[in-house]
Amino acid sequence: MMTQENIKNENSAFSKFDLNLLRVFEAVYNTGSVKDAALELNCSASSISQSLNKLRDYFADPLFVREGSNLSCTVTAVNLYNSIDANFRLLIDGIDTITNKMTKNRLVVYCTPYLATIILPLICLFIEEEKINCKVVHQYHDPKSDSASELLALRKVDLVFDIDPIYDSSIYSEVLFYEQRCLVCRKDHPRIKETANIEDLYQESFSIFDSYASSVKRAQSELAKIFEQRKFALRTSSILAMGAVAEKTNLVAVITERFYQQIHTSFNIKKIKTNITFTPNPIYMSYKKVNMQDEISQKIIDHIHSVFPLTAENKR
Repeated sequence: MMTQENIKNENSAFSKFDLNLLRVFEAVYNTGSVKDAALELNCSASSISQSLNKLRDYFADPLFVREGSNLSCTVTAVNLYNSIDANFRLLIDGIDTITNKMTKNRLVVYCTPYLATIILPLICLFIEEEKINCKVVHQYHDPKSDSASELLALRKVDLVFDIDPIYDSSIYSEVLFYEQRCLVCRKDHPRIKETANIEDLYQESFSIFDSYASSVKRAQSELAKIFEQRKFALRTSSILAMGAVAEKTNLVAVITERFYQQIHTSFNIKKIKTNITFTPNPIYMSYKKVNMQDEISQKIIDHIHSVFPLTAENKR
């Protein structure tokens, strides 16, 4: 039976423990690296190390020991992770449920400016037509400094649209649609007419979309195989900049078919007809499972599904 003294001692011990340390522990456990954990949590490596030292003092165990370039878990760390994993997720989801009720009139959407031109109009139009009391906030930051999964986990955003999925047991991540790519150049290009083959394009310089996303890296590898002798004169994370440069220079740009249809009447560019077939790039929608407990979030997500009716089997 718990005595007043036992309760007092337990409360005293718990009051000294910072629950934020569990998130640091989980990040280091999953990544096996202080540096990678810092990138995931958008903080400095030194702050991760300080948090680990607090955890080591609290549990009187090193928790992680270095083996080569990675950190290996001690038995205590494994037991701790297995103990807190499910319960910690339940705690976060419980907080999320309360947060959802407090912020149900605000939807934060995280995506690139290009994807925003596709997603935001349909969300805002739906809210307007359905007369839903909800304000939409669009956010996007440098992918190097922000982790989309962490933004979702910390409830800083509600919906993420990205070219990579998020693998997390508390998050739905599903293919929403596919983007096809095409080659474009300025209409009065001195060498390229309406059609061109691979050999014709070998002598041209290219501008390509650049990103840290793994799917973009795969797309770049595909380009490297197709154009073995390619010359890249421009790498940019702005697809709009690619169109602007293409109409003023002799660079050939690799952009999405959808974007070309949006801008070709405004920009002095043309699509190059080739026998090259690019692998379509999937676009993912990710959101926390707990979001489906909120009526407004569920309505908006269901509407997005109706516009891009890919089946539920795409959920990861």
